[in-house]
Amino acid sequence: ERVRERTRALQLEITERERTAHELSHAEERYRTLVANLPIGVFKTTRDGEVRLANPYLLKLLGIPADIDLAKITMADGRVFASAERERFWRRLEAEREVHGFETVFHKTDGSAIDVVINARFSENLGDKPNCEGTIEDLTGRKQAAREVERLHQQLVTASRQAGMADVATGVLHNV
Repeated sequence: ERVRERTRALQLEITERERTAHELSHAEERYRTLVANLPIGVFKTTRDGEVRLANPYLLKLLGIPADIDLAKITMADGRVFASAERERFWRRLEAEREVHGFETVFHKTDGSAIDVVINARFSENLGDKPNCEGTIEDLTGRKQAAREVERLHQQLVTASRQAGMADVATGVLHNV
C-alpha cells in the first residue's frame, strides 16, 4: 500500500513538473515574441563590447543581417558606437547604475549616421563581466523634423523683418 501511495505521489509530482515546464515554455515563447516584435531596439552587452542580445529591430536599424551570429558583433571597435561616446556612456552607467535619455550617434554598416537615445541599466549577472541591458530608439526623424522647424522659423523671422522694413520704407516714401 505504501508503494502505491508513493507511486501516486511521484506521478502527481511528475505531472505537476510537466505542467510547470509547459507554462515556463509558453511564457518564454511569449517573451521572445514580444522582444522580437518591439518597434524599439532591445540589447544586452558587456562592458568590453560583446553583444549578448540584439532584437531584430535593432539589427535592422543598424543595417545588420537578422541571421548574423551575435558573437560576430562587437561594440568595442568604435564602428557602430564611437569609442569616446561609448566610454562616456559606460562611466555614467557605472556611476549611476541606470542611464535614461543618453543621446548619441550610431553608425550603420553603410556608414550613415543615426541619432539615437539609449536607456539602460547596469548589471553584473554575466559571470564577472559588467554588462548592461536596455533599449535604443531612433531619433533621426525627430531631429530632422526639429531642424526643419527651426529652418522654417528662421525664414519666417527673416520674412517678418523684411516686411517690417518694407512697411517703414513705404511710410518714408509716402511722407516724401
